[in-house]
Amino acid sequence: MKIILSFLLAFFTLYAIDNKNNVVSKGYNAYEDIETPSPSDVFQDILKELKTQTAIQKEILEILKTTTGLPKKVVINGKECIENSSADCFVMPITGDALKIPVMRKWIENPSVENALEYYKWQSKYLNHTFNAGYSLNFASMKIPNPFIGASPVMQGGNNDSSYQQKEQLDKIIQKNARNLTLQILLGKDTFDIDYTVRIFDIYKDIKSLGVDVKFVFKDQKSFNLFREFHYKAPNKEYKKNFDSISQKDIIIDSEFFDKMKVHLTPIYLLSYINENNDKNINEVIGAGREKLDTIRKKIQNFLILFNISKPSEFNDQQSSDIPIDKNIRELEEENIIEKNSEEGKRAKDFKELLEKMKKENNSAKKDF
Repeated sequence: MKIILSFLLAFFTLYAIDNKNNVVSKGYNAYEDIETPSPSDVFQDILKELKTQTAIQKEILEILKTTTGLPKKVVINGKECIENSSADCFVMPITGDALKIPVMRKWIENPSVENALEYYKWQSKYLNHTFNAGYSLNFASMKIPNPFIGASPVMQGGNNDSSYQQKEQLDKIIQKNARNLTLQILLGKDTFDIDYTVRIFDIYKDIKSLGVDVKFVFKDQKSFNLFREFHYKAPNKEYKKNFDSISQKDIIIDSEFFDKMKVHLTPIYLLSYINENNDKNINEVIGAGREKLDTIRKKIQNFLILFNISKPSEFNDQQSSDIPIDKNIRELEEENIIEKNSEEGKRAKDFKELLEKMKKENNSAKKDF
């Protein structure tokens, strides 16, 4: 043991001697050799940095002057003034894209033929690039069933057939949520006319047919009596039929509700949603005045999306593509052709199986997107 300790002591002694010129051997004394910069050098470094920062700030200032278009002092006819502070101090204002596009700005500031030509050349390249971007989007959209499947229905185009299918799809979604929805038609602030009441009953009958609870809410007894009298005395008997189609339970007279709602005109279409747990209670005016049925239906769709009751993707073409298939299957079943023990019955059965296969493939495609 003594031999080992002696060996280690000798080793570290030699190491210290060999490294006497090394910083390690000097310990804390090594820091005495570090040169401390003079105050003059520090000042010069700070001055250099300040100059750099000043140059950067000047560049930023020039950019701000260019992009914000703030009015500045100019000399017009030998007189100093703030540009565009008066007709005598007119300077063509540079706004919008011209603030960021020098070639456009140059042309606007000095509309010479040469500058206009340069701008035309630039615009040509810009439009070509824009068209190419559009073409690429169009081709990309061909690679999937519906590029906007998750987007709002406003993004989804379509022909008359798809519009019809989307209508039926909306019907299905309204029916699915019908027990949680109530549409109140507020009446009584304005007088009636034929066009006015026809639209009201179009909305009443259509939305009620989808299972939604629809109520007529009158400001007072007088307004209700006037509404009834208008329909009973109209020359066309259809108006009386319209009024008589209103279920007694769908008629409410509530002046306090009118005051609470601060109703300023009628009709007002107030849509309400209350879910099963009663933890989601939403009331929103979705129409006012002479609204058409299509408009109210669209507003109901927007209501369902806005308040996260339904997803935008539920309303798209991909979903509505099942509707014709379902319709064909339903017709086959209703006509009992499949049950017939004949060649026609066999073909009908095979056709139904094909339709169901198509529907299954459709549903599989929806999951992918």
